[in-house]
Amino acid sequence: VTMSGNTINLFDDAFDFDISNMSNVTVSGNTATGFEDNGIENYTEYGSTLMISGNTLTGNATGDIGIDVDTEYGADTTVTGNTINSVQDYGIYESYPYGGSTFTCTNNTITMIANAGGGYGIYTSSTEYGSHSVITGNTVTNYDYCGIYEGYPYAGSTYLCENNTLDALDATGSDYGIWVDYPEYGSTATIHNNTARDFNYCGI
Repeated sequence: VTMSGNTINLFDDAFDFDISNMSNVTVSGNTATGFEDNGIENYTEYGSTLMISGNTLTGNATGDIGIDVDTEYGADTTVTGNTINSVQDYGIYESYPYGGSTFTCTNNTITMIANAGGGYGIYTSSTEYGSHSVITGNTVTNYDYCGIYEGYPYAGSTYLCENNTLDALDATGSDYGIWVDYPEYGSTATIHNNTARDFNYCGI
């Protein structure tokens, strides 16, 4: 399934769908403007593959999340080359990945709400049970809590955060540039060659 070249205005969720059982879905080259909740929302599981690329997503200044995904049970989600503007909670949110899955987030440009900032640029809740998260080459601006966040790599999982550029909200700064909680049970976290500016407490 391919969803491409669409223009959507003034919706709660611009794209909202689930994929399962070895399915392959591409969402590319779409424009969504004025959404209140999520620009793209998806649950991917059981060996399925999701590609989200080259989309332009602009919230209505109260929009919650630019791209909201959940990757489980051997699935593979790639989020690359997207432009996300005017969201207040998360630019890109991944609920896991879990159970031998992979989440790849590369070369996205995220600008949170300019007048008040937004909570998190890129957020992975936790990378668990032989899963892998790769966060590289992204640019995040105007966040006011944390530019890139990983809950914790757990049980034989890996987390890579590399070559990202993070600029917090100018007026107040942010609490953290990059936050990665402790890897557990044979997991690893690699944080390399990132740039974080205007934080108040801790860069990494």
